[in-house]
Amino acid sequence: MESDPTSSPKDDRNSFSSSNQDIELRTMLNSTVNLDLETYCSSSIENVSLNNPKYIESNNDSSTSSNNNKPKNQVRSLSQENSPFNKYNPSVDELSEYNPILFNDSKISSEETQMIINDISKSLRESDSESLNTSLELHEFNDGNSEIIFGNDGAFISNNNSPNRQIYPEVLEETSEKEILIEVIPVLIFCIFGSIAAGYIFNRIRTLKSFTDIPGLYMMVPMLLNLKGNIETNLATRLATLANTGYFAIKIRRDAEIKASLTLMLLQALIVSITTGILVALLVPVIALDDTVPSHMSWKSQSLILVFTSILSTLVGSTVIGVLATTIVLVCLRFGVDSDNVSAPIVASFGDMLTLALISMFSSFALIVPEIIIFIVVILFFVSGVILYRYASNQPLIVPYLYQGYGPLIYAFVTSSVSGVLLEKYIPSYSMLAGLSPIFNGSGGNVSTIFASRLSTSLHAGNVRPSKQSKTFMLLLLANFPVQVLFILFCSIFIFAKIKGWPIILFSISYVTASTLHVSVLLFVGSISAKIVWKHKKDPDFYVNPIISGTCDMLGTMLLVLVFAISVNKNVVEVP
Repeated sequence: MESDPTSSPKDDRNSFSSSNQDIELRTMLNSTVNLDLETYCSSSIENVSLNNPKYIESNNDSSTSSNNNKPKNQVRSLSQENSPFNKYNPSVDELSEYNPILFNDSKISSEETQMIINDISKSLRESDSESLNTSLELHEFNDGNSEIIFGNDGAFISNNNSPNRQIYPEVLEETSEKEILIEVIPVLIFCIFGSIAAGYIFNRIRTLKSFTDIPGLYMMVPMLLNLKGNIETNLATRLATLANTGYFAIKIRRDAEIKASLTLMLLQALIVSITTGILVALLVPVIALDDTVPSHMSWKSQSLILVFTSILSTLVGSTVIGVLATTIVLVCLRFGVDSDNVSAPIVASFGDMLTLALISMFSSFALIVPEIIIFIVVILFFVSGVILYRYASNQPLIVPYLYQGYGPLIYAFVTSSVSGVLLEKYIPSYSMLAGLSPIFNGSGGNVSTIFASRLSTSLHAGNVRPSKQSKTFMLLLLANFPVQVLFILFCSIFIFAKIKGWPIILFSISYVTASTLHVSVLLFVGSISAKIVWKHKKDPDFYVNPIISGTCDMLGTMLLVLVFAISVNKNVVEVP
């Protein structure tokens, strides 16, 4: 885009950056990359002197594409050097095929380039210097046909042909203490009542004919809630990270990232659902040994319905939750709300309710459908899984994460199973343990998930400071306290109404104290695991949530049993 010689430089700059005057570059240095694809592919980048060459790697080997003999120069995503976003470096040809509008033959004039540099420098000088981990480094590559500006804290490719193009991604300003509390506390309260609703739904569906005829559904419910819930929470935190680090600033990049994230989640959901269904089906004979009234259905029929129910409820539920998570993040971005504080807890809470409803619906439906129809549907899903995997393995934005995060999912599954064993052992002694455990564990998990999501965003943005993490730690502990007190008051009025005096006081104090300890440990676990994962160049969004979830269930159940044990007597936890 050539400048109008009759206009001043100031007017030119305002023509493309006036809409961004309120954006403070606090976590990312932003730039514009404009490429003539043919010129770039044929140019020798090896001869270009860059003080910070980590952003471009040249691969002038003998490999050539099928269409031309030009070397494929490897282009690295211009974010933090150790970011997992940079693990896979697609070639220019791959990027242009995947997202062709990012590469165009328009150019930036030298005058406009200097305006961009001046504008970025001014914004950085005016911003809080503590918010930047690194100093300003700008590098310019100009071969006469294209110009590239590199910043060491990140950059973005923008489309010059757009009349309202954005030079900078919109990075949300650092949230104040008051804003964090205002955003977090209502979400935590909403999620507690979501957990209560999930428990109510589960108590209702336990009497369905499908659960009576197929006891394996009892085992499948907690497994799916855990594994499916972690996958959906991973999606929510990943989308929040992408939004808060500027990847959603440009519409075409935003759409590509959302599409890739949803595709990856559906693939993982399909893998998890098939694995869960088959595993529970194999355990049906073992489950039948403890049945006082044996099921009249054969093992083959039960297994087929279990796999069918697992796949369908997971895929339908994950699709709905994926749309919900995307909507929440985009709405938060639109209204200036930090999606790290909102998306993951809501997704987890609503996901549990939806999964329980879908399991009951599809299992009941399977009882009235001919087995041959169920078998055909299951086979079609297996084939769809293979097709989806082949598609995902060819997408540059999915490949780096295709095999990430399964280890923590296994950890979460094992530790949650330990929690289930503890519940089975102590529920006969403490009748309300079954009702309070999902709420106690869920609220602790929601608080720690918010912390992990915020920390992941900070790591990707290169803006991790001990003072900031300590502040977030204390604020989330503070946010948890009134939520737990409110819940105890609710229980005292509607559940423990006939219990007066010291017993209920002791139980309430013990409950709130245990909740505070629970959240504190989970916050430490989230902080340590996120930094360890990041150090090994993995994306925390795929690892930390399952680790927190598994630790949360096991530790929370232990603490809740302890709360009941130290209460004055067992009558405290009996339903009046």
